[in-house]
Amino acid sequence: DDGQRYNAILNPLGKLLEANIPPNFPVDSSSGENKSSEISPFQQLVSGVGTTEHGNVIACLTALAAAAGNEQLWKPLNHAILQACGNDSRSEVRKAGASALLTIIQTLGEEYMVLLPECLP
Repeated sequence: DDGQRYNAILNPLGKLLEANIPPNFPVDSSSGENKSSEISPFQQLVSGVGTTEHGNVIACLTALAAAAGNEQLWKPLNHAILQACGNDSRSEVRKAGASALLTIIQTLGEEYMVLLPECLP
């Protein structure tokens, strides 16, 4: 069933969106020798900062939403993103959640707007 496969992918991605990644976690960066120490592994893995040649969690969530093409499947995705936006303890998670939401809205356009009321506080 497509819904089960979708949730099997969505659940770990949603958890990665809020993951606490150790600062010494090795991440392959496409910036080569000019690797900035200011970019955290969280920013690299989740937001894709400095890793243009590699995937990231936000891009995976966006591709998952585009592939689903179904409002019923978008609801749990939207919920996972909104949970990240509401993270009380880490601003980088809130920023990643807002970035993910914006990217998905830009990618899907008006189709995703039916879920916009759920995004309001």
